[in-house]
Amino acid sequence: GDGWPAYDKAVAAKAKKDWAAARTLAEASTAKDAYHLDAHRLLATVLAQAGEHAAVVDHLVTVLADDYWRYGPTLANDDDLKDFLATPHGQSVVALAQKIHEDYQKRIASGVWLVGRRSAFKWPKDAGVQPATTRGELYAYDRETHRYLRLTHTDHRVAGFVRAPGGGEVAIIGYDKI
Repeated sequence: GDGWPAYDKAVAAKAKKDWAAARTLAEASTAKDAYHLDAHRLLATVLAQAGEHAAVVDHLVTVLADDYWRYGPTLANDDDLKDFLATPHGQSVVALAQKIHEDYQKRIASGVWLVGRRSAFKWPKDAGVQPATTRGELYAYDRETHRYLRLTHTDHRVAGFVRAPGGGEVAIIGYDKI
């Protein structure tokens, strides 16, 4: 489903601190698209403002487990979740986030790295310099769970990558114009 129109309106409502409207719209977004992670993350924030801590856990665990690198690193510094994170529910999410992080690290280290694309690459139809995208991001495929763990968030600009022989560094190659 396409939950983006409701999500965009929910973001605008949150910016105005209209928590009731943001909640209704974020719920509508996740109802249309159960995999809309940004809507789940926004819904967690809205529910935290309402003091519905058990429900916050569900949405945060959903996003952390599905795309840790997008949502995990900023969790502890999110002002909208500060009060929630101080609660027992919040502390359980912090502990779980650490376990998810460790699991991701293990699976990424042993995974097969690849550039995954949302759709096939298309050359621009016009001549000259113009905006372009590869439609690609870097993933690690975990053979045990058959999951693709997303490693980059570049607005789909990854064209390739090179890993250092020791595995401690990686160069991401991409572009935004052709």
